[in-house]
Amino acid sequence: MAPSASSRSRNRGNELRSESSAPRLYVESLNTMIDMHTTRLAPLADVIPEQVLDVQLFGGAVALGVLAVYLRVVGRGGVIAIVTATMISIVLVVIADLDRPERGFIHVPATSLDNVRASMQQPPALGP
Repeated sequence: MAPSASSRSRNRGNELRSESSAPRLYVESLNTMIDMHTTRLAPLADVIPEQVLDVQLFGGAVALGVLAVYLRVVGRGGVIAIVTATMISIVLVVIADLDRPERGFIHVPATSLDNVRASMQQPPALGP
């Protein structure tokens, strides 16, 4: 009895897998590297919209205005107003800085990627 088409296909697939393990592994590792690179770059495109940052800035200004009016009515608290204004300003600056990782004061180091690149530039090991 002659082998069926599906068994011939299965046998041929097994032969191809055993013959081409190096190219297959290369393609798999290349796909993994591309996926990791995409995963690393994806957060750079996810930013807070400018309108949301504007609303935060406006909300901070309103909060400081209300605090200033309250402290003016009470008649004291100049130090409290300065400390509160400083804290609100710092929070808004940190939010904006963390939202834009490619610029600003806070940077994420790429040490692990540099280490991998350095290991890839070494000459390949000689086989037996």
